[in-house]
Amino acid sequence: MSGFFRQLVGIVKKMFTTSKNDIPKRTQEPSNTIQKPSNETVLSKPEDNSMSEQVKQKYLALIVGHSKADKGAVGVSPLNQQEYDYNKEVAEIAKSEGSKLNVIVEIFYRDNGGVLGAYKSATSWLDKNSGGAIIELHFNAANNKAIGTEVLYADVKDNKNVNEKFFAQCILDSSCLAFSRDSKGNRGLKRETGAKGERGYSNLSQTVKYPSIIVEPFFGDVSSEAKMALERKNKYVVSLLEGYLKYLGV
Repeated sequence: MSGFFRQLVGIVKKMFTTSKNDIPKRTQEPSNTIQKPSNETVLSKPEDNSMSEQVKQKYLALIVGHSKADKGAVGVSPLNQQEYDYNKEVAEIAKSEGSKLNVIVEIFYRDNGGVLGAYKSATSWLDKNSGGAIIELHFNAANNKAIGTEVLYADVKDNKNVNEKFFAQCILDSSCLAFSRDSKGNRGLKRETGAKGERGYSNLSQTVKYPSIIVEPFFGDVSSEAKMALERKNKYVVSLLEGYLKYLGV
């Protein structure tokens, strides 16, 4: 074969032969697998904002009734404690338990500054934390002639604009639940107006900024009440915190 024909054959082979490298690659078909968002992905929910409002810390001032020098009413056996000692323990438990419910509890005493000093300190503390409420802790005694739970309040016309009566009702309801009170054991709200012989008005009128109430959860001079006060102490503590949250609408 002449050189001319060899050259012609070579050209024809190149025209009809395609290199493997020139064959276009098949594009990858889309996968049917749905990719999940990574762990770092945060999906925003409409309720997130409202939830963040609910978990904000709340502030509750507890004033222990009476003092080391005058411990108040005596709780008979099996309680064997006076008001001051029993309610000091209640306040300390509340301070510990409050953090679980986002309620910050601070304890105030009447030992040094009396009633005025305790309420002044409690009010200043609430001022620093943008508000809250005050509960003064007591228990009753009536010569073994009465039983039950009652709550005292004074702001009859709601001059504080804090709905103090509603706060008192919330604490009464929750405390009665803790002590399983029936209609007889629920002694209701006691409105203190400053009339002669009334208990607690001078205490309850110490602050005009925040709702302040006095809790009398049981009669310590009755053995059945004293037994209940001892056995249900923790339930009573939680009822104070839950009643406060109910007042706040949380």
